[in-house]
Amino acid sequence: MTRHCRLTVVVSLSLFATVAAWSQQARAEQMQDMMEQAQRMQDCINRLDPAALDVLEAGGAAVDKEIKALCAAGKRDRAAERSAAYGRELAASPEMKALGECGELARQMLPQATKAAARGKADAAAGHVCDNP
Repeated sequence: MTRHCRLTVVVSLSLFATVAAWSQQARAEQMQDMMEQAQRMQDCINRLDPAALDVLEAGGAAVDKEIKALCAAGKRDRAAERSAAYGRELAASPEMKALGECGELARQMLPQATKAAARGKADAAAGHVCDNP
């Protein structure tokens, strides 16, 4: 083997080892970042008031029942108005704002979930509240 070939092999192997080490370190840093993000999300969730979330859940179930009754009675416009009004109420509530912050942390961790949620919003926006089961 000529000196030039040996030098090429040594440089190539050194480059490969350097790239492999960099790749492993980058993955370790990414894993550390994901773990820190998961901890921030868990801390956010732990700050939520379970009783307030129960109230939101009960209120949502009541409004859902009301909207379904309006739809069944053929009052589509009123159902749409009630749905929009409840959406505004939720958006203004401190609990939903806090929950939204936790959700944002989750979206940052899961880019694919963000894309699926955006598709779901687009699907919901295309229809009427009475047409969505």
